[in-house]
Amino acid sequence: MTEPTDYAIADDGVKLPWYRKGKGDDVFIFNGFACVQDNLKPAIEHLSRHFRVTSWDYRGHGKADKNSGTSPDKANLDQFMRDALSVMNSARIKKTHLLGYSMGAQFGMEFAYRNNSSIKRIIGLNGIYGNAFDDVMGTDFVAKLLPHLKFEIPLLNEAYAKIWKAALGVPFELKYNIAAIAMVDRGLVKPEDFKPYLDQLENLEGPFMLALMQEIHSHQTYSFLPKIENQALIIMGEKDPLATPAMGKKVVELLPNAELLIIEKGTHNSNLERPQEIFPRIEQFLKSGGWTGRLKNIFSK
Repeated sequence: MTEPTDYAIADDGVKLPWYRKGKGDDVFIFNGFACVQDNLKPAIEHLSRHFRVTSWDYRGHGKADKNSGTSPDKANLDQFMRDALSVMNSARIKKTHLLGYSMGAQFGMEFAYRNNSSIKRIIGLNGIYGNAFDDVMGTDFVAKLLPHLKFEIPLLNEAYAKIWKAALGVPFELKYNIAAIAMVDRGLVKPEDFKPYLDQLENLEGPFMLALMQEIHSHQTYSFLPKIENQALIIMGEKDPLATPAMGKKVVELLPNAELLIIEKGTHNSNLERPQEIFPRIEQFLKSGGWTGRLKNIFSK
């Protein structure tokens, strides 16, 4: 894994690692749920050629301190927004473009809404913008389960931790084969490129991650999207079972100044599958003076 450039100190004392590469206008990245820096490798490699890219590890993720700040009550949106501000202050970022991947697109929109004077343009990449688990590969089982998880009882948290570790501690080959059913195109992503992400899942704090799933499912951005006037590029994968093209269309209809890019045959990991299609478009969007018209639908060929 990449070594951090430095650490920000959150308001409760938790150390949050951040990473920087490149020079130019700032691009600040919100990563996905349970993701590590390896998930961002194509984004950082491409964008750092022209921009100063700053990414970071959420509390409980990556190289962040896993011995503190990961109780289930810390898995809330307000805490993550304060954490992002701590990182921006530590990295001395005053005004920046935002790029959010998956859950990070949801967090990025929330951050842009709360701190709009600090934000330039916004990119949502395979983003989930509300009620994340209403439809996971055709079922609402997860959505129905999450509200019933209780985190106030220590014995239950111990059980959650054991279940999480058992479910995600299976051999890499099995996890990769499951992911390849709908979440990644095995013909375009090498197993070794996905391995850092899958290997670290079992070491995450189960109760904290389940509480975070509960939080992102109960939160939605649709109510305030019409108030975000920043130019936005919304990128979705045609075959993504979580961040669907229909969700992307809803988002660009609500945002006053948004463009939609749908990646042909793209899954939820289209950033790993087709970086050569996605990141030149993002660079063009960030460098350009925008576009004419309120909405463009682009189907990547």
